[in-house]
Amino acid sequence: MISCAFIFILRFLNPNKPLEKDSTVSSQYLEHLVIIGSDGGRSFYAGYDHLMPNGFPVPDLEYDLFATFSNKVEVGTNTRAYCSKTISAVKIAEILDDIVKTDKQHNQGLVPTDPKDQSCLDYMQKLLIDQDMGFKQPLISATTLSQEDKCSSNNLIRLAYRGLISVSGAFDFFAPQNDKAQLTVVMDKPTSLVNLMYTSDLHGIYIERNSNTLLLWYFGRLHIFKKYPKSPVWYPVTQIGSEKQNSAAILKFIRNYTGMIQKVDKALQELGSSNGLVELCRSIFCWAEWERTNDIQVAHISSVELRNYPDTGINI
Repeated sequence: MISCAFIFILRFLNPNKPLEKDSTVSSQYLEHLVIIGSDGGRSFYAGYDHLMPNGFPVPDLEYDLFATFSNKVEVGTNTRAYCSKTISAVKIAEILDDIVKTDKQHNQGLVPTDPKDQSCLDYMQKLLIDQDMGFKQPLISATTLSQEDKCSSNNLIRLAYRGLISVSGAFDFFAPQNDKAQLTVVMDKPTSLVNLMYTSDLHGIYIERNSNTLLLWYFGRLHIFKKYPKSPVWYPVTQIGSEKQNSAAILKFIRNYTGMIQKVDKALQELGSSNGLVELCRSIFCWAEWERTNDIQVAHISSVELRNYPDTGINI
């Protein structure tokens, strides 16, 4: 039985480096990379932010892996399946993660920074000092900060991802939790995906309009968002800050709605039907035919090229 894990790469313009004729590719673009593998009961998720462009990893021959065809990584979301006839999808994902970890040491790009993030943080610290609140679990309202035009939702979420602030309140699920942070912001207003859509923090991939469900890159991680009919608020279905728990849900959505890995699934289904014949094999000729069919399917999967999803934004 063939099992597959998947790598998704988002290549996007480096917001710190304007596009210039004499710029190198490495300075013009950055990449987010996510690895997902699921065996039904078990799953694996790993994510890496702001890598210098390096494309998909190439495993050593010792791992006995084969992959879908990949010509080049383009701007937008790129997908590649890595498969094996002998090991599970989760084990494949773990192997890929080890490879990416090693490459990452030599491939880490500069994390994009917005000067307004530091201005926002400085303002909050000054506000607390002025109010003589010290730093013992102080609380600040996101609404107050936005009304005074000091901190946007982008600024607050980026600061939370950097571990510089903690979040609480009714809409704290829009940012990761940081119990050790000295500053706490009460997220008393929802984050507007519309305002984030054309920034480096959010890149849309696919919208399923019948169910009002959206797949996107949210601050470097794959997430699913949903909204109720006639409501303007998109809320995360997957857990922000606990991405390792999201792999099965993300892969299920991709498989059921997007068509991103449809060619691989179709090939695996065809192979699955031929696997049923193994139970009926009673002769060496039958086994030889089954192995030949298996090799043909491996060759077919290796020739499949999964489509790129351009980073064009989504009308939400």
